[in-house]
Amino acid sequence: MLTEALVLATAGGVAGIGFFVLIRGLLRRITLPGGVDASVVSLDADARFVVFGIAITLITGLLVGLVPALKASRADALSSLKGGVGRGPQQQRFRGALVTAQVSVALVLLIGTGLFARALSRAFALDLGFRADPLVTLSVAPGLAQLDSPRALQYYADVTSRVVAVPGVKGATWTANTPLSSDMDRESATVSGYTPPSGERIMLERNIVGPRYHEVFGIQLVAGRGFDDRDDNNAPLVTIINEAAANRYFANRSAVGGYVTLGKRSMQIIGVSRDTKYHELSESPAPYVYLPLLQMGDKSAVGSPTLVVRVADDAARSTRAIADAARLANPAVPVFDVSTMTQRLRAVLAPQLLGAWLLGAFGVLALIVAAIGIYGVVAYAVSQRTREIGIRMALGARAASVLGLVVRGNVAFVAVGIPIGIALGLMLARAMARFLYGIRPTDPLTFAAMSLTILVVGVLAALVPARRAVRIDPLIALRSDD
Repeated sequence: MLTEALVLATAGGVAGIGFFVLIRGLLRRITLPGGVDASVVSLDADARFVVFGIAITLITGLLVGLVPALKASRADALSSLKGGVGRGPQQQRFRGALVTAQVSVALVLLIGTGLFARALSRAFALDLGFRADPLVTLSVAPGLAQLDSPRALQYYADVTSRVVAVPGVKGATWTANTPLSSDMDRESATVSGYTPPSGERIMLERNIVGPRYHEVFGIQLVAGRGFDDRDDNNAPLVTIINEAAANRYFANRSAVGGYVTLGKRSMQIIGVSRDTKYHELSESPAPYVYLPLLQMGDKSAVGSPTLVVRVADDAARSTRAIADAARLANPAVPVFDVSTMTQRLRAVLAPQLLGAWLLGAFGVLALIVAAIGIYGVVAYAVSQRTREIGIRMALGARAASVLGLVVRGNVAFVAVGIPIGIALGLMLARAMARFLYGIRPTDPLTFAAMSLTILVVGVLAALVPARRAVRIDPLIALRSDD
């Protein structure tokens, strides 16, 4: 029996290695979540790969074959002659325990997949405070072309004018810190009319943005106006704050017309914008201020700002034309990181996408293995009870009752595995709670749906061999030696 298990395991391992070699080219063309090309991972099948695969299959064969081989070697001769090796209730319980374990593992993986999928659907439908699609983004580095601040500002204006002339472009603006990125600038501040409590130091996150920033992003202004070309070095210093800052520092009074001082720059508030997601989808609104790019006449105007372009339809189809227009403004300035805001959102959600991708793949594989296991157990049980089933049918048992008899006894193992899988799934869900946006780790819909899925698969896997049982000719069954 041990030899048979090793032969079967080795055959499966060799087939698996051969299958991987066949699909290796397909795997190289897969793009992983977050835009990572799978070709960066080495997929070469060298000698170490083959040795590892064979070793794993041999170990698996030993582990799987050892238990039944030991049981067979210790079987009582008299009971074996009466009932056959492996026919007793103990062996049936052992096979059922294996099915229960398979069902539990498959359910855990399916629960993880379902939670990630639900979180992703909520995340993509989440109100970001701005309209992510269709937006194209690209970054430039004027400092590498030796442009000082005045020439950099002129370069930004030239790029903007060229890009807005591209067919399908509805507007363009600049930003130092792109939403849904780790970019962050914080500065000590004072706010007119606000006296901080003892020990509080006002630290405001700031962002330098171009004219029509809020219009291009689709960020609603709840009071005042947005930046435009008038807000340059010849105009009074101005700023826009978000709702979180207005509610905290201007409670019960109008924020528009007030003043915020950052360092030595005292700026009048000309607008209040909606709160948006600045870095993470799970973040809570925090005070935030916007500074006009055209008034930053120092070295702050030179860096690696991002051009944000709103297009009429599909952003992905416009990226090349927009990038080419930006390069024409000054070929010496590097243009890089050309993407869409939707791609940036996918990059933020890369852990969730990768988790759903991997757990989904392993979950489906585990579900298939569990279905095969259930099928095998039921088929074996039917073969062992051929004579019993024949007698029942000869005595007038209905096909439905025989079918139910066969299925019930084996689906019970699935029913036992479901609560175990749910308990383990709860542990997994709590571990990945920080990656779940908009749903609870104990989301009842996901747990119920995955449990029902595996129950249905278990019933279907048991029905196939069970249907064979009801088709047995009673006369042939009574003559059977099994």
